[in-house]
Amino acid sequence: MIPAPRSSRASSLLLTVLAAAFTFTGTPAPAQEQTAKLVKDLNRAPGDYSASIDWAVPLGNRALFVQSTFAYGSEPWISDGTPAGTHLLKDVVPGPGGSHPNQPLPFADGTKVAFHRDSWATGDKIWVTDGTEAGTVQAYVVPAPPMRAQLQLKAGTTTGVFFEQTEVDGNATRELLFTDGTAAGTWTLNPINGDGNDRFAQPTAYATTGPWCYFIASGNEVWRSDGTVAGTAKVLTITTGTPAHLALAGTHLFVDIAPASGTHELWSGPANGGDLTRIDSPQHPASDWLEHAIALGDELFFLRQNSSELWASDGTAAGTRQIALLDDHGTESVVGASFTLWKDALYFRSRTDQNINELWRTDGTAAGTTRLSSSAPSYYPSPYMWGTGDYLYFHEVDVHASYKSVLWRTQGDPASTRRVKGPAASGGYTLTGTDSGFFFTSGDNTPDETLFAITGKKPKPVPLTQPEKSTALGIEDHYEPDSYEMAGGNIVSFVWTGDRRELWSIAPDGSRTRAIWRPKRPEHPDWEAGFCGTTPHGALFIYESSQLWITDGTAKGTRLLADHSSHPGSNDGYVTDFVKLGDTWYYSAESSLWKTDGTKAGTSRVSYADPDGGTLVTFQGSLYFLSTDRAHTVLWRSDGTEEGTVWVEGSWNNPFWPTASHLSVAGGQLLLFARHGDDVQLWQSDGTTEGTIPVSPSAIFETNMVSKAFDLGDKALFRARQPDEPENIGVRWWCHDATGTRPVRDDMIGQTIGFSASSGAFPVGSQLFYCPEEDDGLPNFGNAELWVTNGTSAGTRKVKDIGPGILGSSPDNILVVGNQIYFTAYDLAHGNELWRSDGTEAGTVLVADIEPGEESSTPTALKVMDGKLYFTAHRNDVDWELFSIDLPQD
Repeated sequence: MIPAPRSSRASSLLLTVLAAAFTFTGTPAPAQEQTAKLVKDLNRAPGDYSASIDWAVPLGNRALFVQSTFAYGSEPWISDGTPAGTHLLKDVVPGPGGSHPNQPLPFADGTKVAFHRDSWATGDKIWVTDGTEAGTVQAYVVPAPPMRAQLQLKAGTTTGVFFEQTEVDGNATRELLFTDGTAAGTWTLNPINGDGNDRFAQPTAYATTGPWCYFIASGNEVWRSDGTVAGTAKVLTITTGTPAHLALAGTHLFVDIAPASGTHELWSGPANGGDLTRIDSPQHPASDWLEHAIALGDELFFLRQNSSELWASDGTAAGTRQIALLDDHGTESVVGASFTLWKDALYFRSRTDQNINELWRTDGTAAGTTRLSSSAPSYYPSPYMWGTGDYLYFHEVDVHASYKSVLWRTQGDPASTRRVKGPAASGGYTLTGTDSGFFFTSGDNTPDETLFAITGKKPKPVPLTQPEKSTALGIEDHYEPDSYEMAGGNIVSFVWTGDRRELWSIAPDGSRTRAIWRPKRPEHPDWEAGFCGTTPHGALFIYESSQLWITDGTAKGTRLLADHSSHPGSNDGYVTDFVKLGDTWYYSAESSLWKTDGTKAGTSRVSYADPDGGTLVTFQGSLYFLSTDRAHTVLWRSDGTEEGTVWVEGSWNNPFWPTASHLSVAGGQLLLFARHGDDVQLWQSDGTTEGTIPVSPSAIFETNMVSKAFDLGDKALFRARQPDEPENIGVRWWCHDATGTRPVRDDMIGQTIGFSASSGAFPVGSQLFYCPEEDDGLPNFGNAELWVTNGTSAGTRKVKDIGPGILGSSPDNILVVGNQIYFTAYDLAHGNELWRSDGTEAGTVLVADIEPGEESSTPTALKVMDGKLYFTAHRNDVDWELFSIDLPQD
């Protein structure tokens, strides 16, 4: 909360002091250890990077717009309508991360523009510009924690900007603030007092005229403000219903009121206060009167929402009338949802019942209501228009030409309404105009997006910006580490070429690339391709979910080992769950246990026992797995032969679903959970039938609220929740060893630990790394950070506050490398990038900032090969590709 000012000088000083007190003050941004190397830009086809010119507004006689570039990211730019006069206005966030300005709002008679910069971590901000770099300044920032709020620019007047600050916690209390464009001239008009506001609450529905801003507040009140506390006062209280919308024209205030029952009513009264008079007719009911309204002189033009009719009013019942629109056949037209004022007339779009699109002009009289143009049904009218100089510009979308937009202009009469020759736009235009010309974009949200200007009477568009060329993604399955592997001294990777996946061989330094294998038939979108392990003969991979292949990095050495589909062309074999024992890989396919040594002859069925998903493990030189049939869940042991695949335990009887699960090797034994009534019980096994027993003392947990166990040498850790525990006790860590089974820490009850792969746990020596999904119950709020535990209360701690504040860094993609881990994490200065940790705060550091600045490269698919760490990452110029860093040499 920011207190309301007693005077503008005192209030601005107090606001500045409070903002400084709450401003985020984190530790200095860490520097990266090394620069990640792009292995190869594998797909040189054009990429989809766009300039993202999402908005443009007039600023004096120039246009202010947003544009994304490789060098600066999304930042504000300025143009006078010439290429030489088009340039970056200010690098608000230095580097390529960008500030992503949005919500542009002109004010001060068009001499200034306010814009919003959202930042959940450091607080939303309001910036203001006068079109110069020095005059582009931050006017306001949401105080850092304990406040969490979002800002919305609402209304601009001749003196400043009104904006809302809404708390996102608690009861969503909303403050209305005003700024004249400076930090000193920014204050609240309804400060928060406890759980509510002083003066008025929940402001909404803004309308402006000159220095005044009108709005609805506290449910049924209409207020107005000149931006000062003293000049903010209630105009009237509505007693006949709930006000929905406001509008102003001349000296009249128009109010759309929703009574307790029935349709909306239109009322009018003096703008400076006084009684309201109902001016609509009960014979013309409406669900909304003023959602689309605009003033022309002393009259207000608006739509009656039930029938989309155009109406006008001078504020009296007698002067409230419908403006009839008739086409050549006398059929009334339907008005679009946007109006444009230009040269003392109102322009709008319509569509007849024969789907003919029309452009109209009206001054409010029957004689002054004229149709300017008609277009074929194949064209869909855009409601957006802009008048500048001698011309009004508008565009239409051709639904039969890939929805391309075409640009038109008019001087206000049918004869001058013509199409503008120039670039057609895909997906519409961004339009704006100034005294220096008309500005528009072509190719919105495409790689060819460009800002153009027409500055003279001749409709010749001039390009003001140049699209930056990127290349398309090369690694399609970039979230999966199985998209690449090492074979024959080279990287082998599935590469997306634009229409299909191919297997490529890539020299580790990127100097040589070649395709070594292509699918022989078109791919089904659900078919999978990915590597699953290496053998002395090459790298194994799955294709179409059911075929097992091997490659040695050459075309000749890439061959099919087994097709587990029921018939050619299907993908119903589902090859899964690879586990290596010696030089042999075991896997599940065709509801059976299979093995392969990387040769066709060495690929065979071991047993018809069907391993349950995720239960294949190796223990004491043998393979163990769980298998569920219609009557039992059975623990099996296998030496890789049919006769050597035998039952260990099969007493878990319960038809149709698994009654034992989460088989793992931890603490020097096999551990699993077996059904115990409505719950599950922890079992242990030494690999024999006699040694497969429930742990003692008994350990009972909720069904579906347990994880597999993780091995820390002489102890096992797992996540679980006991039955009938209080609601505030969630899933927490448990330790099992020779002394029994116990919770690791009782004060971790608020820590939410998920069961997804990304929220897994990773043993490194005697400690276990993990990342809780949520930590709201812990003493320090915002603990979505990297943690370690050694199975004791004292040894369970947060490693480092990488992302200080309310968000945390959300570590993910953890990979164990030697005695440390590599992972991805988010911080304010770098976005989501590559980190490593040895379990200490000092040893947890940023490794590489692949997309410099606040922009994220989001590294994924981490894998160690040939002494390097490889991963996929996104960079704007190359999209998703394969990168590498050097690993420390022991």
